[in-house]
Amino acid sequence: MSTPRQPRQPRRTKKVAASTLPPTPLEQRIATLEAEQRKAPKTAYQKLSAKAQREHLEEAYLRSLVGMPEPVRQYTMLSGNRYKGDFCWPEPGIRLCVEVDGGAWLGAHGGHTSASGMERDRIRDAKCMLAGWTVLRVTATMIADQSAAYYTEQLYKMLAARRQQGVA
Repeated sequence: MSTPRQPRQPRRTKKVAASTLPPTPLEQRIATLEAEQRKAPKTAYQKLSAKAQREHLEEAYLRSLVGMPEPVRQYTMLSGNRYKGDFCWPEPGIRLCVEVDGGAWLGAHGGHTSASGMERDRIRDAKCMLAGWTVLRVTATMIADQSAAYYTEQLYKMLAARRQQGVA
């Protein structure tokens, strides 16, 4: 003898589930922080367009490179491809590229802010590394505290030393 089946409960969608459940403490805190951020007055820098912010960041980075060879800007890193590096030293044995990730860190809506944009960047980096490039990604904070220039200089020196030794 089999027992009668219970009627199936309707499936709750995420939208229904989210609207009927009270927010968690974390969700409440995030909502509070987002509301405070919307109310906060923007600085003059934040009022600049994403393009202007990026240009400002790139110029600040370029000025921080004291005593280094001049990089090539927007260098095509892979032949037959549209990948262009922000700052490149394409000499054989060096092949160093520095990418300035401004949008994600400035709150702008640039190509680095979304998950798909970040995924695209990492795939691009991997392809460039397989082609012999060393890729360094720097942020606005790294440019401001001069660590971007420090890492660039150290990487350049390391790659140049390897080239001298014939390792590259």
